[in-house]
Amino acid sequence: MSRVGGSLEAKPVIVADLFAGKGRWLSLFKRMANDRSKVFLVANEIEKNRFAAIEKDLSIDECYNLAFEELQMPKHVINIMLFNPPYTSIGGERSAVLYLNMIIERRLMVASKYLEKSYIVLVLQDDDLKKCVPILTKQFVDILRPYIRYINSIIDWQLSFTVRIYISFNITRPP
Repeated sequence: MSRVGGSLEAKPVIVADLFAGKGRWLSLFKRMANDRSKVFLVANEIEKNRFAAIEKDLSIDECYNLAFEELQMPKHVINIMLFNPPYTSIGGERSAVLYLNMIIERRLMVASKYLEKSYIVLVLQDDDLKKCVPILTKQFVDILRPYIRYINSIIDWQLSFTVRIYISFNITRPP
C-alpha cells in the first residue's frame, strides 16, 4: 500500500513513473528541484534488474516491483505523471491505450478541485499517440497547446528509437 496521501496542504508534489525502467527519467525531477524536500518520487517497475536499480536510487522515495495491473494507489494523489508504457499489445489492444484508460479509471491524477494543475508527460510512438490523444481530449477539458517534439536520437542512454513523441498537457478533470 502506498505511503502517499494525507492532507493536501502538507504533502509535496508527487511525481510518479509507473513504468519506470531504471528510474533515471523520474530521478531527474528531484535532482532538478530547487527544494528536494518538496518533491516525492514514486516508481514502479516489473522487471527485476531495472527494479534493483530503482531501489538503489536514494532520490526515489517509494518504489514497487509489480505489474501495473496489481499496483494499488490512492485516488487523486499524482501531480505529475510520467507515462512511457511498454510498446506492446495486450489482448489485441495497445498497452499505451490500456494503461492510459486504467490511470483515468483509477483516478490517480490530482483532480483540479484539489490543485490548479496536474500534468501528464507522455512518451509514445506515433501509432500510440494517435490512439491516446482522443482519450485525453475526451477525459480532460483543459488540454492547452500540446507541445510535440520529435526526437531522433538515443533518449535514455540505452534505448534508441526512430521517433519518440513528448507531450505535456495541463489536465483539469470535468466537474
